Amino acid sequence: MEDNDLSINRMMETAMGFSMASMFTESMASVCRANINAIESTYSKQPPRYIYAIINGVQQGPFSLGEVLERVKAGEINPDTYIWKQGMAEWKLAKDVDDISPSLQQLPPPLPQF
Repeated sequence: MEDNDLSINRMMETAMGFSMASMFTESMASVCRANINAIESTYSKQPPRYIYAIINGVQQGPFSLGEVLERVKAGEINPDTYIWKQGMAEWKLAKDVDDISPSLQQLPPPLPQF
């Protein structure tokens, strides 16, 4: 083989290497874009968190409405729990907050004192 043949072979090998590197880079970028899209769609499906509550004397939140309702069921939020959400001028009792009060009506009354 002549030096020219070796030189052409090396150029072809180099070109193929660059081509493969480019394909690999594009493939990895595609995977990364797919992962980012999956993460973004997961977070965009999360309900908005905008409700705060005073639980055991401590401000907690923000919670989604679903999370507040779970805390109502767990007994952490009751009719006398203070609630605040965007648009409210001041804290209100949960029983006076329109989107929370219907859930509170489903709670049993306090236990009788014996």
